[in-house]
Amino acid sequence: SIKNIYFGTTGNKASFIIFQVSDQNTAQGGMLAWENSLYQETQALFNHDYRNDPGSIKTAVFSDSIIGDTDVRILKTLAGAEMLVYGLVNRETIIITTDSETFTRLTNLIN
Repeated sequence: SIKNIYFGTTGNKASFIIFQVSDQNTAQGGMLAWENSLYQETQALFNHDYRNDPGSIKTAVFSDSIIGDTDVRILKTLAGAEMLVYGLVNRETIIITTDSETFTRLTNLIN
């Protein structure tokens, strides 16, 4: 279950969500299940604006990657632009943000 949720922005105005969870396995499964609608459901918070390329979200896909020593999932357009990044940075903390750089900064602050 979710213990706490934090919403914020970084100095460069990148938005993020941080979840503190009680069960890592349930959280991982829940995040994978949420992928189908995660972008649409966070669109207002993350200020996604792909009006110049509305087809990009239809062809964007999540893929596995590693940032630092953290396994992450990154939603990218076919052109390679990052739209969302999420990962469990420890057994209790999930970060969702819009790019790898912000994910790295937040991971460094948490760890």
